[in-house]
Amino acid sequence: MKDADRIRTYLRERFAEAEAKGLSVVCVKAGDVHKQLGLVHQFPNVVQVMKQFLSEAHRDFIAKQPPSGQGSDVIYVFRLPRPYTLNRISITSPSWTT
Repeated sequence: MKDADRIRTYLRERFAEAEAKGLSVVCVKAGDVHKQLGLVHQFPNVVQVMKQFLSEAHRDFIAKQPPSGQGSDVIYVFRLPRPYTLNRISITSPSWTT
């Protein structure tokens, strides 16, 4: 599986997990995604994939972004529920979903 596909799957799983908990938003930090997936020097790829999930219709927004627009400190806030459905799975929650 390509890194971008792994990132997309990871994000969808986090959204599904947060929705199952009844949360209305989920904050995603690029550095956390990068670390959880064991990626090396892939921050631009992580940010690019996260950006693909941004939706004006859902009023998602960028909470923090360095001038370069890339890096581990980029934080996006995604509103839930998302416009797709996933099978609910049981996985360990990263710190940013609690």
